[in-house]
Amino acid sequence: MQAFNLIVLVGAVAKYVDVLTDPHGRPISEVTLAGTQQIPNSDGSTRTLTWYHRIFFPDADPAWVGRTFVKGLGVKVRGSIHPFREVLDGKTRTELVVKATTTFEVDAPPENLLLDRYGSPRLKDAVNVVCVVGAVAKKPEIKTAANGNPYCFFPVHLFTSSLYDSEGTQQVFQELQVACWEETAEVMAEFEFGERILVVGKLVHDRWQSPEGEPLKTSRILADEVKKGDDIDAFLDWIQKGAPAEPEAAPEEQQNAGDATPSGS
Repeated sequence: MQAFNLIVLVGAVAKYVDVLTDPHGRPISEVTLAGTQQIPNSDGSTRTLTWYHRIFFPDADPAWVGRTFVKGLGVKVRGSIHPFREVLDGKTRTELVVKATTTFEVDAPPENLLLDRYGSPRLKDAVNVVCVVGAVAKKPEIKTAANGNPYCFFPVHLFTSSLYDSEGTQQVFQELQVACWEETAEVMAEFEFGERILVVGKLVHDRWQSPEGEPLKTSRILADEVKKGDDIDAFLDWIQKGAPAEPEAAPEEQQNAGDATPSGS
């Protein structure tokens, strides 16, 4: 089954560059991108979505990443999403991160930057769009929330290149969690286990507390739309034909660094 894994983010650099090490001992530069955007509700009102996403550059020169992605810089990132596992305080956690394919600076005037309580900037009217194609890994179970609206959570399986594979040839099996609400949840009643599915939505990190008061966190795709069958191929064809042209050539230093940035999946 052919998979598709794409994310486009437009936000502001919220924290300085971190450098991690992958299982092969190679450096991975990490940048945190942040944004705030308004999401429409079914009743015509809107709610605010604030997000902070980790952007990884597995093969880029850490020195270049540090010089380029300064705090408060407006950035457009195009890449793919991947589960990333790490151990913190003796506990293993997994969250979805972004493997960058291309990046471009965007205009971020001071009046469009919002500061959180830690003084980290995030971009107002940001962009957060995810599109993946995979297989339904569990028959969706439609439930009803306290307000009467239907919802469902279900996993999607897809094959995509490894976060650590600079050549983009290693195929690994990944499971992504998806959340659907209201009309989108109702559509999921038509899907069966193993069926091919396209999910368009936003990458979010849900946070809550356990009954013991322990802070918990999970990464999901908040679905805006789901498609099946021939509608998937028609949608992907529309994306490929309707995708806007990338910006013209960047400065020489950025072009050289782009050569070191891994190919997307």
